[in-house]
Amino acid sequence: LARHIATSYLSLREGRWEPGRFQGAELRGKTLGLVGLGPIGQEMARLGAGVGMTLLGWTRRATPDRARHGLVLVPLEEVFSRADVVSIHLSLRPETERLVSRALLSRMKPEAYFVNTARAKIVDTAALADLLRAGRIAGAALDVHDDEPVPPGYVFRDLPNVLITPHIGYNTREASLNMLNIAIATVEAHLEGERLHVVNPEAFRHRGA
Repeated sequence: LARHIATSYLSLREGRWEPGRFQGAELRGKTLGLVGLGPIGQEMARLGAGVGMTLLGWTRRATPDRARHGLVLVPLEEVFSRADVVSIHLSLRPETERLVSRALLSRMKPEAYFVNTARAKIVDTAALADLLRAGRIAGAALDVHDDEPVPPGYVFRDLPNVLITPHIGYNTREASLNMLNIAIATVEAHLEGERLHVVNPEAFRHRGA
């Protein structure tokens, strides 16, 4: 997104040669703001640190172990106002639906980029489209959408500063095999009386299991 790969590719495919049009921005020295610091957010922190980015993060469970790779935990508003790239890594729950509001998005710098590979309904997508259209945010990369497949006339389809993909962030051969192996291991553990990857252990305590 920051290097205009998709738009320069289309330009060249259409027979134009416009290297001066596509001056990009480097990530080194920029600030990456992570919203959500579970396993995926932590992996993004590792990757960001690897290319020399400053790391800011916000999580609903702000424990010291979330601040790895030099990441600094800050309030959510500060992530949006300071980051050059804001990347969303939350699960969709009642408390996170439309959490990323117009007010938060409006805090972003005009040269900043917004990335969402989590769930579209975490974001006020109408506000995001307005700000992108007005040039208040430099660009966005969106792998998730309110309606999938996206409908005709989808608001982000014709915005030149938006890169959209059809919910393929997770879709690799390796990831598919890993999901299958995790499912098998979880069933096997359950049959042995063990519990793997339980996100709500209180349910077992409530049932006396």
